[in-house]
Amino acid sequence: MAYFLAVQLTLAISQVANFFAQRNITFKSNTNPWWAALWYAVAYVVISFAAAALQGLYKGPVYELLITTWGMGSAGEAVADVLTMLINALISCAVFFPIFKLIFRRTPDETTIDIATDQIRTEDVAVVARR
Repeated sequence: MAYFLAVQLTLAISQVANFFAQRNITFKSNTNPWWAALWYAVAYVVISFAAAALQGLYKGPVYELLITTWGMGSAGEAVADVLTMLINALISCAVFFPIFKLIFRRTPDETTIDIATDQIRTEDVAVVARR
């Protein structure tokens, strides 16, 4: 039980740090942080369970191939550990990134809209002046 709690505490701390890094640095989101945090937590739980379920499909065959079929023994087990970890990370990244793009949207602020509108007006004036 102590190991489980230690792992869960570590994951919770890393996900809190990851939330702020993804929201502020990667996606530069300016939406409501509370809604983003709620959807982030839901996505994390759902994707983690889905990735663990998928691991049940590919982990056994990978271990069987490397340890028994190819006769690699304990080296095959080590390679299979790394390979299943990499597959799990790839699945998580491939699923998380598009979902994060939805969660951490960037809505244009008023100054951006004003600058774009002023630029259009300036271009319209230049076009009219040429005629």
